[in-house]
Amino acid sequence: MLVQLEGGYRVERVAELKAELLACLCREEPVELSLSGVDDVDPSFFLLLQSAVRTYEQYGKSLVLRHDLPARFRREAAWAGFPELVPQDAA
Repeated sequence: MLVQLEGGYRVERVAELKAELLACLCREEPVELSLSGVDDVDPSFFLLLQSAVRTYEQYGKSLVLRHDLPARFRREAAWAGFPELVPQDAA
């Protein structure tokens, strides 16, 4: 199942994303998260992604983050512990 994120994900909206990811956790199919439509983030976004990946793993489920994060957020992604979202040629 592909979940396409759109718009801003700052602290005010992260709870909405959390609810969506928890609902997807109940499905049998793997979940793939596309980040290409994200246009604004704060650290809470990456903290939620970290928590979601761990939670999915604990339940034996797959949450795949596509490597399509807009370039302007690469520094924040690397700082938050997602170096895989930063292409090697952009590091």
